[in-house]
Amino acid sequence: MRNEYIMSIIEKSVEELVSITYANENLQAYIVFNEDITQFDMNSDSILQMLKNQGIIFGIKEDVLQKELSSISPGDKILIAEGNPAVDGKNGRVEYFYEKQKQSDEKEEKRYPVRNVRKGETIAVIYPPEEGQSGTTVRGETIVPGRGKPAVIHTGKNTTYADESNDRIVAAEDGNLIIHKGGYVEVQPELVVQGNYDSQMGMLDFVGSVVINGDINPGVRMRIGKMLVVKGSIRDAYIDVGEAVIVEGGFIGKGEGRIQSEGTVKLTHVWHQQIIAKGDIEVKREIVGGRLRTSGNIIAPDATLTGGLLEAERDIVIKNLGCGEASQGKVRAGIHSGILESLEKVNGEIKLLHKQIEEIDKVVYQLVNRKIEAGSLPDDQEERLRKLRSVKNLLPQNIEALNEEKKSLQNRLEHRRDVRVKVKERVHENVVVNINGVAKIVQTEIEGAEFLERNGCIEIRALE
Repeated sequence: MRNEYIMSIIEKSVEELVSITYANENLQAYIVFNEDITQFDMNSDSILQMLKNQGIIFGIKEDVLQKELSSISPGDKILIAEGNPAVDGKNGRVEYFYEKQKQSDEKEEKRYPVRNVRKGETIAVIYPPEEGQSGTTVRGETIVPGRGKPAVIHTGKNTTYADESNDRIVAAEDGNLIIHKGGYVEVQPELVVQGNYDSQMGMLDFVGSVVINGDINPGVRMRIGKMLVVKGSIRDAYIDVGEAVIVEGGFIGKGEGRIQSEGTVKLTHVWHQQIIAKGDIEVKREIVGGRLRTSGNIIAPDATLTGGLLEAERDIVIKNLGCGEASQGKVRAGIHSGILESLEKVNGEIKLLHKQIEEIDKVVYQLVNRKIEAGSLPDDQEERLRKLRSVKNLLPQNIEALNEEKKSLQNRLEHRRDVRVKVKERVHENVVVNINGVAKIVQTEIEGAEFLERNGCIEIRALE
């Protein structure tokens, strides 16, 4: 009876001695030893065959099985097979280029927070979702990876896609880039500041237009690409503007400020400040101790100049020159020293470049002769010859550019000769009027008059 009992145990199948469990959605398979297998005729091949019969065909750890089989105890659990998990696709992403600019442009000076972008400039690049990698279960089944989600971004005002691929967003206008929640982007061409702008707010450097609904206070520095509108006044601030400047109040203070504009400047009054403009300067009331310079006209038919200097390449129209006190002021119209100085400088640069060409020709001639005689030049002299020829090729282009500048200055001289200074009410004594470089000191008070230069003399005509 005992021998029959032993034989019945020995003849137990592998499936009876071990069981299989799965984990992580069939990515892992474990064998659990239910009995002491040392009493039975069981080896790794029989277990492997059992796994195959159960459909486990991938990631089988044969080396682990062979190593652990001799020391297995009842209840032991061995990871016998392991699949490859799927790798989900990566989500699409957006790379904003203003962030790189901000990092590279950062300086110690505090700046007002804007994200400057110019028309046509890339705002963001959109990267599509990336494909994932399929996985495999221990049963050889394919695991489909999850799909990456597209990046969330939407074009808004003054932004557009660069082309039909819709993978790059560009600015349609110069301005401030705004990124809203939900990936909505827009460019605001106008920046509005509510209230006064103070120096502790930092330098304002903006490519678009700016509206200040208050005053600009002392110590402020601004660089504005387009128009500036100030609802209040400007006090002792340094402001550079790419287009027009409109100030509803005045430009006032201790004379520690400057407005420089590529366009026109309009304001109510100027006290002890400097304005430089390429367009016309318009002043509604008084100009006290200021210095105004423009390539256009100075238009102030209701204003009085008390001290200071007005310079215009074209006409000057004003209500009163001087006020009967000691500080009377000066006005210059037409050709002024700035143009003549620029013309003299350009002529000097042209002459210098021609001299450089002559000197280069001499040295090149010497080096070429040495090369012909010796058959070659030392490396340093060969490099010098190459550089000299390269520089010589650039110099004619520089001369041509300077000649164009010279022509422009000459045209400005020619077209600024027929200019006038018109005083609508009164010219006080000791005022200096300079037209096309010809100066006249007014000795006695004059009622409404027009000053012009003819043949090197200042003519004074009554206003009609």
